[in-house]
Amino acid sequence: MANPTDTSGFVGILADVVQELTEISVNNNLVSFGGDNEAQAFMGEALTYALDTAVNTDDDIMTEQSMIQLMQEVAGSASMQGAPQRMNGRLVTEGGAQ
Repeated sequence: MANPTDTSGFVGILADVVQELTEISVNNNLVSFGGDNEAQAFMGEALTYALDTAVNTDDDIMTEQSMIQLMQEVAGSASMQGAPQRMNGRLVTEGGAQ
């Protein structure tokens, strides 16, 4: 079974790739968003697709069981934090490096 630390790192890498590809797409006028909520929904859908694809491959890092364990850990840490935390970083709709 995969190590949960490896799984969370893998998810982080996928999230970074989705954000960078979305930013490149925005900067090259391949896609446009009506606002940050639309951009976040787009990236969430892309990350969901990437995770689903990763789970359904033969890769040992991402398995259905390791994803369930990761989601349980995320849900547990979110409930311990109380109120939602402010997002760190820059929004895709704010632009970035080209």
